Amino acid sequence: FNVSCHAFPKSFTAFDFSVEPTQSLESLVDERCFQLRDSYPYIKLWFSGGTDTTTILNGFLRNEIHIDEIVVYTQSLTNNFNHLGNYELNTFTFPYLKKLSKHLTKTKFTTYYVGYDEYRKMFTWIIPQTLDKK
Repeated sequence: FNVSCHAFPKSFTAFDFSVEPTQSLESLVDERCFQLRDSYPYIKLWFSGGTDTTTILNGFLRNEIHIDEIVVYTQSLTNNFNHLGNYELNTFTFPYLKKLSKHLTKTKFTTYYVGYDEYRKMFTWIIPQTLDKK
């Protein structure tokens, strides 16, 4: 596999962020959505339901730009994915995406459940002596 991340192209590091743009935020988001779609064969949006990812999602939707996949992850150390820490995801994000999926029939919707086993693997790698005593 040849996987790469293109979150911050060189043009971002050379950009003078102290100067206010003349375009509106909406216009800038729209422009970036078109740039991404024109630049990459597969667009995967990691969506949290927060302000930033909702702004980006709305840019794609507003301009009818195809998103290949929308991904959400939820987490729980005890595999109880309905716990209070996931309240916003369970109450707002998942219902919104379910409704959206009826309209975006060519978009793949993926949910990753990061639970006890995933945390155990991670912490075993980081601090193996702690989990071996369990």
